[in-house]
Amino acid sequence: MDDDGWSVASTASRLRRSLSRSLASNLNAKRSRSLSNVIGNMSDVDVGVVSNGILGASFWGDAGFDCLRKIVRKNHDAFRDLIAIFDERATLEFTYSKAIQKLSARLHRICEGSVGAIDGGWANVADSFDCEATIHSNLGSALSDDIVHPLRSIFTAQQKTIRTAEGLAEKTMRRMGEARTEQHKAKRQTHGTSKELEKVERQCSEERRRAVDAKSEKQTAKLLAKRRKLAEQVARSEKTYAESSIGAERQRADSEAALGKAINRLEMVEQQRLAHYQTALGRYQRKMTQFGPTLTQMYQRHMAPLDSVAATAISADLRSLVGEFHPKVAPFRTLLLCDFYYSAIQQQ
Repeated sequence: MDDDGWSVASTASRLRRSLSRSLASNLNAKRSRSLSNVIGNMSDVDVGVVSNGILGASFWGDAGFDCLRKIVRKNHDAFRDLIAIFDERATLEFTYSKAIQKLSARLHRICEGSVGAIDGGWANVADSFDCEATIHSNLGSALSDDIVHPLRSIFTAQQKTIRTAEGLAEKTMRRMGEARTEQHKAKRQTHGTSKELEKVERQCSEERRRAVDAKSEKQTAKLLAKRRKLAEQVARSEKTYAESSIGAERQRADSEAALGKAINRLEMVEQQRLAHYQTALGRYQRKMTQFGPTLTQMYQRHMAPLDSVAATAISADLRSLVGEFHPKVAPFRTLLLCDFYYSAIQQQ
């Protein structure tokens, strides 16, 4: 090749390199401007609000919420069983009271018309049965009114609160998962497009190092056009990835705030449960403390007359029993005199 050919080839090569550099610089400038605009919007992202409660520092995030939800669910089930136990205890007190009342009625029927201190002592026992039935009925009413009904009402309210907190957390975590999925999808697309762009850039570099001819010029033009398209795709995918990352970060902040609210609600449920447990235990303690002395006083009051029964002689009761059936007026005695002959008796 002569000097004129070498000069033309060198001029074309320099022109091609300058066009490539200018194209790359323009694309990089556009990419940097778009990314700076997108990243500039990250100032709008708020930091997630962490729960300020006692349990917020220990149960944080979706994993902490799941752990706290299991604990609350377990305690809530135990709450249901506790209500059922005391409801059954109140029912047993009512059933026992009715059974004692039936026995008392039977014993009163037996004691009707009794004579003597010993037989009359069973009337005191029947009265003690009546009092005992009343005491147990009052205990069942106290357990039902002071423990079962308040605990059942708070249990129903807490059940709604737990469902609301779980629904809020599930909705938030689902949105967070969708945002992360979009982010990973945009990241994979950006990575694949960037790999293709790097491959085309290597091909362009190889074409520039080869000898200049008409075929290589045409191939280089195709590669440059392909590179331009890929660079634009990379710019768009990077912008999409940056926007999805910002969206995921915003969703993360919103999710943390929502999870903090859900954790606060579950913590409120636990605080209410413990407070009502404490109140119920105090009421049960007072009722049972009063139940024992009341029952003892009742027995002492009704069993005291039986002390005189123990000192009563059986013969005295027998005499009173005989006196009950002894006629008050002496009976009339009639003597029948026979008026017939002895001969008549012999004839018969």
